[in-house]
Amino acid sequence: MVLKLPKEKIYTFHKKDFEKMLKDLGMFEDFEKTTLKCHFCSNKISENNLFGFLKINKKIVSICNKVECSEKAIQFQIGEKQK
Repeated sequence: MVLKLPKEKIYTFHKKDFEKMLKDLGMFEDFEKTTLKCHFCSNKISENNLFGFLKINKKIVSICNKVECSEKAIQFQIGEKQK
């Protein structure tokens, strides 16, 4: 499957800011305990498999880097932009 993505800015952050961001989102403890799970497949999220975060129904969820999950996240984001 080839996804044609719209041109958009991609926001990134420095690793030292990662902990603060997780704390601000209320996800730090779950991430540290490896109980934070992927929204799509429920795999545990770690520093090694985190794809990103997505806002779904006013809630921030985490996404793992499995191809299926990252594609679902991208498709969701494209659908939201078209609304």
